[in-house]
Amino acid sequence: MCIVLSFGLVACGSTPKGSDARAYARVKDWRSVLDLRSLERQYDLPKGLLSAVMHQESGGKANARSHVGAGGLFQIMPATARSLNLDDAYRPEPAAKAAAVYLSQLYSHYHSDLKLTLAAYNWGIGNVDRYLASGASGFDDMPEETKVYISRVTKLRRFYD
Repeated sequence: MCIVLSFGLVACGSTPKGSDARAYARVKDWRSVLDLRSLERQYDLPKGLLSAVMHQESGGKANARSHVGAGGLFQIMPATARSLNLDDAYRPEPAAKAAAVYLSQLYSHYHSDLKLTLAAYNWGIGNVDRYLASGASGFDDMPEETKVYISRVTKLRRFYD
């Protein structure tokens, strides 16, 4: 029995189907090669977070590049890469560690609030901080792309925990 989750994610049992199934297979391979679970433990991240972020960001394609210049498995922006001393976002091992460090920093900054952490990873920490400083509560006034991102990564985590 399959169910269609919001935003087109189809789940049949414990693995996604369709194009998500191909991404799932790639991410699952990277999860093992890069030992993402160990990075999650090392950096006190929720189980499955690195895999879910990779799935959403690049579909497990190491050479993925966005129209805004983010690159690699975790679609790290050049300025963020520099701040993390990451020379090449397209090299999977250092990119995975940098993503773990960055997500851990965000998770700590937002007091273990995973939704705000994901919002900042997608929309930028400055945007989220300004949003919160404006007195906004909840996520209704965040960009639609960010709301979809939060929802999708949250749902994808269950395939990787």
